[in-house]
Amino acid sequence: MHPYFSHDAKGTPIILVEKNQLEEWRASQSEFVQQWLSTNKGSKTSYTLIPSENGSLSCVLFEVDPAGDFFIAGDLPKQLPDGNYALDTSNLNIDSEEVRELSRQFAISWGLAAYEFKRYKKTEEAAATSLFVAEDDEQETIAAFVSAIKLTRDLINTPASDMMPEHMSEIVAALAQEFGAEFNETVGDDLLDKNFPMIHAVG
Repeated sequence: MHPYFSHDAKGTPIILVEKNQLEEWRASQSEFVQQWLSTNKGSKTSYTLIPSENGSLSCVLFEVDPAGDFFIAGDLPKQLPDGNYALDTSNLNIDSEEVRELSRQFAISWGLAAYEFKRYKKTEEAAATSLFVAEDDEQETIAAFVSAIKLTRDLINTPASDMMPEHMSEIVAALAQEFGAEFNETVGDDLLDKNFPMIHAVG
């Protein structure tokens, strides 16, 4: 199971509400919640932690505009208290297929928000937050997207002095082995035989 996702449906709800529907949603809430939101209206974040009357975390109100933004989750996983969370899209006026696509995109951006480049410097561990994803195949799809983009970011962030052609070759060979793909490379004077004189000259 991917470290940023879980099968725990009991997670704290992250309630998505579009900004133009916020007042309507707020008016439908209890007096306690309305008072809490009034007290915290000065917050500049896109989310509000809403407690229950006994002081425990009840839910997270997350304002979105538009709902389909690619990086919709933003830095939410790093900002929320440690724990399990579950997406609540019931307040969005979208059909079931759009809900599925939005939930997938939210989960992908949730995983990407936890990205850190750690090759040269140790960093503090990210908050232990996880997002509920019900289906195994959906979780595999989301985890594949996250892992692929994180690998790409690592390659981009690595200086050229540590990312020479031989290093790229090692990474591609490892990927080919992991996924059962064929891999071959052309090096040295073989480049001339394959009519790659400029690459030979540079390499």
